[in-house]
Amino acid sequence: MTKPRILFMGTSEYSVRVLSGLLQAKFPICGVISQPDRLKNRRGETLPTPIKTCSRKMGLNLFQPDSIRTSDFYRFLERMTLDMIVTAAYGKILSKRHLSIPTLGVLNVHASLLPALRGAAPAAWAVVRGLTTTGVTIMKTDTGLDSGPIISRRPIPVSRKDTAGSLEMKLAEAGADLLVETIPQYLSGSLVPVEQDHRSATYAPKLSTSDARIDWNRPAVEIERSIRGFNPNPGAFSFLRDIRIKVHLASVFSEGKDNKAPGTVLGKIDGKGFLIATGKGILLCLDIQPASRNIIRGDLLFQGRYVREGDRLKPEPS
Repeated sequence: MTKPRILFMGTSEYSVRVLSGLLQAKFPICGVISQPDRLKNRRGETLPTPIKTCSRKMGLNLFQPDSIRTSDFYRFLERMTLDMIVTAAYGKILSKRHLSIPTLGVLNVHASLLPALRGAAPAAWAVVRGLTTTGVTIMKTDTGLDSGPIISRRPIPVSRKDTAGSLEMKLAEAGADLLVETIPQYLSGSLVPVEQDHRSATYAPKLSTSDARIDWNRPAVEIERSIRGFNPNPGAFSFLRDIRIKVHLASVFSEGKDNKAPGTVLGKIDGKGFLIATGKGILLCLDIQPASRNIIRGDLLFQGRYVREGDRLKPEPS
């Protein structure tokens, strides 16, 4: 067997790149499973998942079950006579019954060098934690959280300018290429899955709003990494009085200790942004977004006395 019949399961832009790699390599995709569309607004309008948009454009059979653990869905999979399931950022853990259906098992394309950064947000946490190298892993899925045996891995450098979004796309490209190379070797038996060292596992949990709240008591270098790590979602934020402000891009202006209270606005640099004191060092906030407004340059906040030198940004509204 050179090209197995594959059911693909994914939801995000990362998933789209991996699916595109399979299609470009002419693997037969007999169907695509995505999570349901998400609510767009309070009027009940929905936003299609990226994999749904891609699947429709490519003319693939798309399914969006509310639950994948129903008798009807299991029977649906069994009727497809699958050789393999490939998952990439689908967002749900498969059961033992799911794993038993394809004759060649389930392969997952995970955006880290397992056993490091198991979980939903490996690219984001790689940036936040200041890793200089991460990577992608093709693993044979088991019922745990990214704990299955490793088939292949590929390291990828993390740039000091990477955001979670830019790094995730690098990892998606690498994961797509590695998957296409790995499947034939896996089928031939030249690549044998190897058990992970579970004692070395670290975790990259799903991002929450509380994770993205800026703590100005931390050093500037750590805050700058967090801002990149939570870009584009959920977006690092703070409050100026009762106004929520997202910080999309910043740079470390100074790493020395400043005598101003953390969160204090120290002034602006025209054409760039505004300076703010941290627990250690000064941060230059470049691209910011006040609530209900577009992203603007940080120094433009000083127009109309929106912000003044001496103001303090805080984790909570005042």
